[in-house]
Amino acid sequence: MPPWPFLAWSSVSTAFKISLRQLTPIGLLLISSLSATMFLLLYKGLSGSEEEHSFSSNLRQSLAPALLNPFFYYLVLFVAYSRLRAQEAQALNYTWAIVLSLFSIIMLRERFRFKDLAALIISFLGVIIISTKGRVFSLDFDDALGTALAAGSSIIWALYWIINMRDRRETITKLSYSFGLGFVFILLTGFLLRDPIFLPQSQMAVALISGIYVGIFEMGLTFVLWMRALDLAKARQRFRT
Repeated sequence: MPPWPFLAWSSVSTAFKISLRQLTPIGLLLISSLSATMFLLLYKGLSGSEEEHSFSSNLRQSLAPALLNPFFYYLVLFVAYSRLRAQEAQALNYTWAIVLSLFSIIMLRERFRFKDLAALIISFLGVIIISTKGRVFSLDFDDALGTALAAGSSIIWALYWIINMRDRRETITKLSYSFGLGFVFILLTGFLLRDPIFLPQSQMAVALISGIYVGIFEMGLTFVLWMRALDLAKARQRFRT
């Protein structure tokens, strides 16, 4: 699988922490999801993608994915990052690879080998060591709620990608509708909760730039690269079989 999505995602923990010094979790989610939606719509227009389904059909098919991501997933993740150290939150969040593997076995009936089990166990132990700062046997977490949120975000992420793998629509169509609907959900939630967007000490320019960076390089561009990589991997697998 091409490394480009992981190169882009390598900066996310730093970008999240910098952004959350300027913005509340709901504020960061609002700005980043709007930026991602605009990027995806621009990409969709430039790529000459054609609609295979009606507008209402696309909205209906994108409802569940949009609730999972960006709405629930990033809201949970940003709250976790606001409470935890960057390296701890990232390690816990990256258990999505473990969860996705398990869900693929259960839901997609993919083959499970011994080396897959060994890799999952090693990965899980690494997460435990980082999140407990080496206090493995005491399981002493500095922030239990933040830890639960960061780990729980991996379940939401894995479910989102399982749903997307079953969705036969074009990649950019799925993403643009998902983020467009997700932004609407986020906007309504922010309005109902009356949560502020900016923190009292925030600098407007820094806040906006950091939110836009997260929206493009953590969400929009990287999601396109990741889904293209999945499509290539599936195509190669079909060719080999």
